[in-house]
Amino acid sequence: MKKLLTFIFLFVLINTITSQSLNGYKYIYITPFSDNLGLLNIAASTFESEGFIVLNNLNSSPNDLLLNKCLALKCNIYGLISKGWAEKATVSLENCKNEIVYLETGSCSISVDDNDGTRKAVKNALYKLQYNQYSFNSNFTPEIEYPKVEQTNENEESLISYFDNNKIDGIEGIYKNMTNNTHSISYKIGIKKYGYKYKGIIIETTSKIWKIGEVKCIFEPTAVKNYYSAKFYMRDKTSIETFASLEHSAMLKLNIPSSNENVELFFIKLYPSNIAGSNSPNNNTSDENWNGNGSGIIISTDGYIVTNNHVIEDASEIEVEFKCGEGIKAYNAKVIKSDAINDLAIIQIDDSEFNNLTSIPYNFKTRSADVGTEVFALGYPKALGIMGKDIKFTDGKISSKTGARGNITTYQTTTPIQPGNSGGPLFDTKGNLIGINVAILHHLEDVEGVSYSIKSSYVLNLIDVLPNSIPIPSSTILSSKPLTEQIKVLSDYVVLIKTK
Repeated sequence: MKKLLTFIFLFVLINTITSQSLNGYKYIYITPFSDNLGLLNIAASTFESEGFIVLNNLNSSPNDLLLNKCLALKCNIYGLISKGWAEKATVSLENCKNEIVYLETGSCSISVDDNDGTRKAVKNALYKLQYNQYSFNSNFTPEIEYPKVEQTNENEESLISYFDNNKIDGIEGIYKNMTNNTHSISYKIGIKKYGYKYKGIIIETTSKIWKIGEVKCIFEPTAVKNYYSAKFYMRDKTSIETFASLEHSAMLKLNIPSSNENVELFFIKLYPSNIAGSNSPNNNTSDENWNGNGSGIIISTDGYIVTNNHVIEDASEIEVEFKCGEGIKAYNAKVIKSDAINDLAIIQIDDSEFNNLTSIPYNFKTRSADVGTEVFALGYPKALGIMGKDIKFTDGKISSKTGARGNITTYQTTTPIQPGNSGGPLFDTKGNLIGINVAILHHLEDVEGVSYSIKSSYVLNLIDVLPNSIPIPSSTILSSKPLTEQIKVLSDYVVLIKTK
């Protein structure tokens, strides 16, 4: 009666070589199996005597094997035992394409002990390995045929030039991955927008597989701000589908699925810098290119903004900046409706990168406020000049329910405002929007410290004639909060408007 015993030595391999030539292969990984005949020791001793390095743990693989899996082989040993007759054992070595590069059968025709016969048969099958005169030489290491990825003409210099001279989105820039062990590959990538997607392009790497200009990852925006659907190419250029998030405007995090658990891969943004006062060029268009600035207040989650007509009048291009998420973002905007008589205008963010806001946290007051009401202004006075682009707070009181020469459309207040405050909001201390700041009287007929704001009821009239109906803000969430907390919340909805 015959019985079939199969012993499999598992190796990682990825190579092509001439049949019966093992030059170029360096490692053999042996997966342990139940072995009471000592066959593992026989095979390991033979391989080591011929110059192979036998690994007992795949997780402790040397760095060069992680970089190039084609340095190892896969071995199968089949033993056929026929009691009283010849014992035979066949040894095969395969490369990554499952091509057999070594195939020999050893036998032992006379045996008193079946176990001893099996051991001798395995030894004989491995004996011919010695005649290949194996010696490791990296020059003979076959190259793996990796999948093709997109090749661009970009490099670090060309990408920096692009970032410096164009308006770019928050995810665009140069990043470097964070590594935590000696086996990790270092990558520096430049993320650039192509259509509505973003491509991460290799500009520096320690990998021998990847080349400068190749696309390492592709990001597609989702309905959630700063979250992306991602296609990521692994170190061997196979791809996976996953998700990525941009955190704190500078950390790109990807979730990499694995067989045991998900691994998080981090890339840190190196350029352009998001640090205020940095000497690095800004990642948005230069402020020197804009002719002027004003302020505005967001009145709807889909990006409608109220400002003064004189702020945007005759502008060929409008851009708005405000705090969105973890950083300051800039978006293109367009004029929806203007009212030259009352000096009001409504613009809307017109940018594919803008995702709707979740809510508007203040109340829109439609009735006049009383004289003596405590009020405050938020805006960007002289933001492109001496005063800088931090939002500014000033406060005062309503001193009259009419403006210059008895104008019933405006309040007169003691709230200091400057050029650039125009179009910004005037709030009372209960979180109610009561006006839009418009002008000051300074050194005119010995009048000082007088400001004017258009009443919110006239803003409502303009909203009523918009092509699309929008809900009026009605939140009372700020009514009981201290002034400092109100300012923190409302500052995220006051925008810097730049025009040219």
